[in-house]
Amino acid sequence: MMFNTLAVIPVIIGPLQVLVAILPALLISLVGAIVSMLKPAAMLALLKLLWRQKIVLVILAGVVTGMVFLVRTVARTGRPGSSLMAGEDWPMFRGGLERRGSNDTAEPPTTGGINWSYAADVKKFYPSPAVVGNRVYITSTDIGVFGGGGKGAVYCLDADTGALGWRAAPPGYRATFSSPAVAGKYLVCGEGLHWIDNARVVCMDVTNRGKMLWTYETRSHVESTPCIDGDRVYVGAGADGYYCFLLEPDADGQAQLLWHAPGEHYPDAETSPAAHDGLLFAGLGIGGQAIICLNAETGDPVWRVDTPYPVFGPPTVVNGAVIIGMGNGDFINSAEELKGKKIEELRKAGTSEAEIAAAEKNLGTGGEIWCLAEKSGEVRWTFKVPDTILGAVAADTDRLYFGARDGYVYCLSMTGTLLNRWNARAPLLTSPAISGGYLYVVTQQGTLFGLRTEDLECVWEARLGFNGPFISSPAVARGHVYVGSEQDGVLCLGLPGGQQREIRWDGFAGGPGRGGNLDGKPLPEKGKLGWRFPDADQVEQPVALEIVAPVASLNGMLYVPLEGGRKGLSCLRETTDGKVVRGEEVWFATATNGVTLSAAATSNAVYFVDGRQGDVGRRLHCLAAAAGMEQWSLPVASDATGEFVLTGAGGLIADGPRGVTAFSEAGRVLWQTDCGRVLGVPVIRDAYVAVATDQPAGLCVLDLPSGRELWRLPFDAAPSAAPVMRKHVIYLGTSAGVAAWRLADGESLWDAPRGMPGAPLVLAKNRLAYTTAAGELVILDSESGQMEKMVSGALPGFPPLAAPDAFVYAGAGNLMVCPVTDGEPRSWMKIDWLGRLTCAPIMVDSRVYIATDKKGLICLRSK
Repeated sequence: MMFNTLAVIPVIIGPLQVLVAILPALLISLVGAIVSMLKPAAMLALLKLLWRQKIVLVILAGVVTGMVFLVRTVARTGRPGSSLMAGEDWPMFRGGLERRGSNDTAEPPTTGGINWSYAADVKKFYPSPAVVGNRVYITSTDIGVFGGGGKGAVYCLDADTGALGWRAAPPGYRATFSSPAVAGKYLVCGEGLHWIDNARVVCMDVTNRGKMLWTYETRSHVESTPCIDGDRVYVGAGADGYYCFLLEPDADGQAQLLWHAPGEHYPDAETSPAAHDGLLFAGLGIGGQAIICLNAETGDPVWRVDTPYPVFGPPTVVNGAVIIGMGNGDFINSAEELKGKKIEELRKAGTSEAEIAAAEKNLGTGGEIWCLAEKSGEVRWTFKVPDTILGAVAADTDRLYFGARDGYVYCLSMTGTLLNRWNARAPLLTSPAISGGYLYVVTQQGTLFGLRTEDLECVWEARLGFNGPFISSPAVARGHVYVGSEQDGVLCLGLPGGQQREIRWDGFAGGPGRGGNLDGKPLPEKGKLGWRFPDADQVEQPVALEIVAPVASLNGMLYVPLEGGRKGLSCLRETTDGKVVRGEEVWFATATNGVTLSAAATSNAVYFVDGRQGDVGRRLHCLAAAAGMEQWSLPVASDATGEFVLTGAGGLIADGPRGVTAFSEAGRVLWQTDCGRVLGVPVIRDAYVAVATDQPAGLCVLDLPSGRELWRLPFDAAPSAAPVMRKHVIYLGTSAGVAAWRLADGESLWDAPRGMPGAPLVLAKNRLAYTTAAGELVILDSESGQMEKMVSGALPGFPPLAAPDAFVYAGAGNLMVCPVTDGEPRSWMKIDWLGRLTCAPIMVDSRVYIATDKKGLICLRSK
């Protein structure tokens, strides 16, 4: 719902304000019309009458003027705001050294649209908001019709209602791109856009309706967002270098300048600096192209590292490192556009073609992230991207996130390894915000996306408007996203906790495409035997077990499918007795036919199908997770595959020779459909179900609520592996390799004939991996289908295990690990001494679980 910030009472105040505003003009026009109709004598008499009533008319005019002022003031203030609440300071751009752009005071937003907008007297808000308590502070950028310096102001808005708390600015304050920094009672921001050469640094008191404490005029523009540290504030002033002031004015109310690092040595000081442990870090743009470190006390240089590109992104300081982005181009012009303008300038200046060609090499499209040692400036690593990085790098625990002009959101490890990326399909010029496991980005075209940090899956999107540019970075607080816009003012979007995802183990290896690793924990460098089940030390004559399907794991429990000497489903948990770690059985559910398919689990229930295809009396069983007591069961035909997967509100199962049945959590059949003989398990995305069939050969997509067929693609040959889905794309194993189709309509996206899959497909971040029937591990780029790696020596029939930065696959006598980028496959652990591998491995909390024909279930731990 969008509130009208122009009125307290939307139906009455708007028309009343207009009426009161034009009332004086109406009276004058009315009097003029009457006078024009009168004869000269009557006109003279009327003028004498008006003169005699001049005091009454003056009072009336005063009342009308007062009403106009009152209504305009009330209308501009908006809805009554709540009283000021204290909150965490926002002392620098994006709130802190980790540049997360959030004050985590509520569940993060994952649904909803615009809650309110503020655009009462100005619409353009290019800077980024700072949120402290229940107040949003932001500066405006009203360039005006005729350009020039324009005009600006600092706004304080109620974070919950959008009501104007106050608006303040020193006389003649111009439009700005500098975002406010707020600490205690102090708010500091800059003034002026890039063409201004005498802009000010402004400090005001937020506890006294923006009362001006001091201003200081520089010799350039101040687009940099200040950094407040203790009793000092640091800020860049474009061509005039970096400044340091005391927050408190002197006895005469003047700014107290402590030091100035001049623009002659520090040109194009555009970045928002970061102060930490007595050091000040910043970047230099065009003309400087460097990352610098100054002594925060004195301004003296500590170290300086030249860079291949201008540096406009603010430094992120975390774990003893300074991390910063760079690249050619700015918020308005791409690298190619700036390149064209620069070459034209050089030609007009009479520059030789040789000199132009030399300059052109440094003007190309590209960007990089650099990580430097905080104390020495030593470059620890760099990461290249195809285009400019203008925003901050947001640090979250052990990961780094940023957006680039190429339209991708990137996720790196703290060592600079690419973990994941997500295509927003539009340039990203702003900084991301992180809150409660979610990442928020705004594209240049004005779309706000909410992504899960764990896998960069999009869970929410909202439009900010249609007229850009959108260069204000989002801030997250109080369960909402706050951001500035070009035409619609300051916006508050989203509702907290709308799409909280239940953690489930949906079926085989965690569910279609999940690769046996739900928590994303890293793989240990080497593995060793941890424990096995059954343990020969615990029983005199252990019963021979046959485990032919991967175990399921959730909430510390392992669900092991068993056939052979002992038939059923065993629930284990890892226990420690002194230094001895073993798998202890919590409960056992007997199944006459045995269990040959993987189980599925939620926090409350465990599901399994007994028997093999051809067995009689088969059923789908639902057990209570706590004690293993059966809650309900459904019949499964003897000639059905029995493959099933959970959906969140129940599940889908191939319980007959043809087609799929949907069931609820309570065991009620919701619908059944005859779509053909199902191959593998169905896969669900939003309200869509993708099913591969071998009789007839094809791929069909169903409507999840009803089971209705939406579209179907017939094939000449049966698929070789069941479908998986990611980002509204379906991937399917074919007789030649893997192909991808668009979920909405089945349009072909790519076809990669890289070898027929011999096991289920695995999706990990932006890669798709599988083992071929010929014994090769194939790794593809999931967006393009381009092959990234192919290695031989993989055992057919066992899908790879997904691990961060790598895939684990079964080799001849070894578990092998294959890095997704640089590096050759290597042995992770020799396992042939444990017996023959009988099912695909899974990984939970950095422990790998396998099963062999000699030792049963085996836990492999860090060596």
